[in-house]
Amino acid sequence: MELIADSLTRRYGNVVALTGLSLQIDTPGVFVILGPNGAGKTTFMKIITGLVKPSKGSLKINGLDSWHDHSKVSEGIGALIEQPEFHPYMTGREILEFHSRVKGISGIGTEVERVAGITEISGYLDRKSGGYSRGMKQRLALASALLGDPMLLVLDEPTFGLDPLGMIMIRKIIRKLSTEMGKTVILSTHLIFEASELADRVLIFSKGRLVYDNPSDHTRKLEVEVAGDASPLAKIDATIQGNTAYFQLDDPARINGILSGILKTGLAVTSIREIDGLEEIYVKVQGGKQEE
Repeated sequence: MELIADSLTRRYGNVVALTGLSLQIDTPGVFVILGPNGAGKTTFMKIITGLVKPSKGSLKINGLDSWHDHSKVSEGIGALIEQPEFHPYMTGREILEFHSRVKGISGIGTEVERVAGITEISGYLDRKSGGYSRGMKQRLALASALLGDPMLLVLDEPTFGLDPLGMIMIRKIIRKLSTEMGKTVILSTHLIFEASELADRVLIFSKGRLVYDNPSDHTRKLEVEVAGDASPLAKIDATIQGNTAYFQLDDPARINGILSGILKTGLAVTSIREIDGLEEIYVKVQGGKQEE
């Protein structure tokens, strides 16, 4: 699967939702779009799925234009863009069978069981969807997106509004789709910890622009502030910025050694906390503050 965005711009009247976006995705994996509300995440996803026409530029998937060749492109895409809404008196099975017919899928019964197995809802298929929890509805929506076995999945904030267990389940399924089934997953989120956990590559959007695009290599750090100069901590592999030292936590067991080394310096510690490396990057590229 190859996706190429070339100078994508999308305007809504005088509002520029996306501007000059260019990128290429040509390997399986989880590609996380991170950014605040209004950053252009959903607009980009709607362009991928052919729901929105670019004002300028183009987006091609396997050489086909997402807008002009929408019917062909959509055959290889599974999407979850808006929050799922299902008829409350239909069972999960009936909903998936209906969506299968709309997509022209043959062997509907087998396909429904397949996607239900992936999303772990097999035991709930014959219950009316009106009785599903929010997390269960999200997994049903994800199952629907998987109908037809698309190689590209586009998921807009798939864990939004879920409780912790629901979020864990969705993330587990996403990892399985990528690592075990070789699919390309493009998902958006505004949760930094979620991006850190899931992403093979992180794309950070800000005010309609792509401001950061790199593989996910964001180990957590220990931030230690001391009274006075922190430079003595450089001897125990810290990066020093004034009275603050940063230690890479690529191995969680390293914390005890770091703390022991700090005590040996005799420095007075005023603050200590664990931070995410991606969090530091995010704040920097967003100009030091979250957008409203």
